[in-house]
Amino acid sequence: MSIEFIGIAATAPHSETEIATEPTDPVQPGYLEELARAHEEAGFDRVPVAHSSASPDGFTVADQVLSRTQRLGVLLAHRPGFVAPTYAARKFATLDAFQPGRVAIHHITGGDELDQKRDGDFADHDRRYARAAAGALSA
Repeated sequence: MSIEFIGIAATAPHSETEIATEPTDPVQPGYLEELARAHEEAGFDRVPVAHSSASPDGFTVADQVLSRTQRLGVLLAHRPGFVAPTYAARKFATLDAFQPGRVAIHHITGGDELDQKRDGDFADHDRRYARAAAGALSA
């Protein structure tokens, strides 16, 4: 059994314990690059690229991490139902073609109902899981 060390990819500095006093740009390319390179230099294997209704596009963020590092991988969150399955597969395959073996997928059927609705997904828990299972069976 192998162990992977996983860090975090973020496009801007933030903390759950501090209240921002001024608005900040949610995409700070320099910050993401510095964070990705620090993870690579520290020996991390990959960084997750999260998905939420307030997050920047994960495929773009993943591409930026991969393009600015040599071996660091990404764990890209994907919510089935937001992107057509064939198009999502093409997007993942394209990332993998440019950065072979450095892309992993984390299928997230959904968690927070309000966040799902903010992204336009009004399916309840059971419907989301059935949709994800149907997509897996048709692949």
